[in-house]
Order: sequence, then C-alpha cells, then structure tokens
Amino acid sequence: MVEKALENLGQIPQKWLADTGHSLKANLEQPRELEAEHVTEFFIATGRMKHAAPSSPSPTYRIMPVS
Repeated sequence: MVEKALENLGQIPQKWLADTGHSLKANLEQPRELEAEHVTEFFIATGRMKHAAPSSPSPTYRIMPVS
C-alpha cells in the first residue's frame, strides 16, 4: 500500500487511514518504521465488528467546536 501511494503521489502522505483488513502484525511493523523515518502518521483500526452487530449509540450531547 505504501509503495503504491509513493509511486502514484511522488511523496509519502502525512496521514494514513486503514481498516482491519490491514491490521495483521506484519503490516503494523512497516508503519512504525515509516513514522520514525518520515513526517507521517498512521491510523489503523484494530477492532472488528460483525456485519449484523448494532453500532454503538451516537452521542446525545452537543459537540462544540474547539477554538
């Protein structure tokens, strides 16, 4: 994934988002190495929900912007 993004963009993105399909242990080592070498940050979901499982409830309070 990283090599393809570098090939297509010509640079490494500052932020990455990956789902549980990429959360294998071997796939988590490369992001750690890249974060140490470059100014980049990975956000990788490690949990998994079944398709029929209900999602968690939405917040019932007003979300205020941070200034």
